[in-house]
Amino acid sequence: MTASSKLKSQQLSVKIHEGQLQISIGVALLAYATQYQNHWPEDFYVSDIDKFAKSLARQLKREQEDGTTPVHRMLDDAAQEVIEQGDDGVDEGNVEAGIALAKAILDAKDDAPPVLVDAFVPPLEARGSVSGSTVSIELEGTVDQIDAAIDEILGHYPAPAYGTWFNWPPGLLFSSGEKKGKPNTHLAPVDLGGGRWIARGTRSTSSD
Repeated sequence: MTASSKLKSQQLSVKIHEGQLQISIGVALLAYATQYQNHWPEDFYVSDIDKFAKSLARQLKREQEDGTTPVHRMLDDAAQEVIEQGDDGVDEGNVEAGIALAKAILDAKDDAPPVLVDAFVPPLEARGSVSGSTVSIELEGTVDQIDAAIDEILGHYPAPAYGTWFNWPPGLLFSSGEKKGKPNTHLAPVDLGGGRWIARGTRSTSSD
């Protein structure tokens, strides 16, 4: 399929979309801007816009001996500017903490099954409206996996007999699919990034 003139004329765009840094520009605008800059020699011209764009892409991916490319160096320079300008998302401290934060997402697998922990009693000061003999439940997975796991748990421990509550989706506390009670702070869901979450809930053991 041939790209439209509108796509080929697209302005430079740098954005974050669904967890990715996306940099794009229309190939016609790229050819125009490249030849218009002062360093472009007057005795050369772009004779095929699509082929030129592919050649430029190859150059941007060309690795030096250390494995870096012009894109790597561009991103490194931009990251240094973030630090020097005191921009968002960077704090002073041990760099190992930041590496661990990123590695946790890199090591996560979207198709990994939800991890269920159903084994601990919340401290009294954290229970809020939760009382009696309760156990807390934690689920880790994608939104769809957690939705399915909650449905399965509600099937085994239905409300109201078991008082099974989940603070899910984020910001809501549900009992058997209906909003009930007030959210407990210790049940707040956690966004792990990379499309994975930790969802928390409780159930009563009185009917076990």
